[in-house]
Amino acid sequence: MIEVRASVTAPALKALARLSADQIPFATAMALTAVAGLTQKQIQKELPHEFKIRRPWTAGGIRFEMARKKDWPKVAAKVGSIDPYMVDFEAGGPHTTEGTRATGPKSEGTTAFVVPANVRKLLGLSDLRVIPQSAWPARMLKGKRRGGRRGGSKRTPFLQVMPSGKVGVFVRTGEFRMMAGRRRERITLLWELNKKPSKAPRKQWLVRTAQAMMDGHLGEEFERAMAKAMATAR
Repeated sequence: MIEVRASVTAPALKALARLSADQIPFATAMALTAVAGLTQKQIQKELPHEFKIRRPWTAGGIRFEMARKKDWPKVAAKVGSIDPYMVDFEAGGPHTTEGTRATGPKSEGTTAFVVPANVRKLLGLSDLRVIPQSAWPARMLKGKRRGGRRGGSKRTPFLQVMPSGKVGVFVRTGEFRMMAGRRRERITLLWELNKKPSKAPRKQWLVRTAQAMMDGHLGEEFERAMAKAMATAR
């Protein structure tokens, strides 16, 4: 048997240790940045399963910040949304974002959150179709009186206070029914004006997704980054 032995001198070991120490911050920042990019793509991929996405800007609002070597040892990459409303959906509970002016006439106008009710059904829109601006409450109620007008078109909208105290935008359907011995026209709710809407929490969906990506990919990304760092070290 041929046996070959090699010894490494103390200066060589010290140089190797110094080289590794110099490259660890660089490799860590590179690995964290890579995982942040993967996390961004995964969150964007899962968005349609968590929300009804009708516009591209919610997915486009998912951004990440690169980790920086100079921040060692507190190097970190960040992933999140630039849209404030995503905080409300992630945490759940009453929304705190400012609402919109939902009604037309200034004498009846109110700043409130607007929740679509049957407006999609009336317009024949699917759940994922964007409601056109012409059907927004402010446009529909422009110049209209509270309570509408008797015998009006079923597409003539009007503002009405519900028995619960909430405000809604209604239209007359042209159908009639007997109520308390009187013939009354049916109405349908198009929009609900709710000043304090509430959403169920997503149970830290964004955080859980990011953590799962970190657990699943950080190790391999660090190995890849460290190999590159050592190969290109001077």
